[in-house]
Amino acid sequence: MVHCPSNHMRLAKGVTPVPRLLAAGANVGMGIDQMDDLFAELRQEILLQGLHHSNPGIVSPRTSLEMATARGAVVLRHRTASAVCEMHKHRVGLAHPLRRPPAQPNI
Repeated sequence: MVHCPSNHMRLAKGVTPVPRLLAAGANVGMGIDQMDDLFAELRQEILLQGLHHSNPGIVSPRTSLEMATARGAVVLRHRTASAVCEMHKHRVGLAHPLRRPPAQPNI
């Protein structure tokens, strides 16, 4: 299944029970659904689940990143991307342009 946290918040669709689904063995990928920043979406997932469960560590940054990469590739049945992105077997390097305005501190 694909989960789009910002979209669900924007449209008041409720909170997907991601921790429960993952614990049950379901594969949950992350979609950005017309949002423009994947890193913001990763952060939203962590914050949304933490707030909903009153536990800020219920979804770790690593889990959120896995949902957007390896788990997402599995959802899309993309074997090559899945093999490359498996976090427990390979180190995944992400390139993020640091000069973009969203990455710069506000002073």
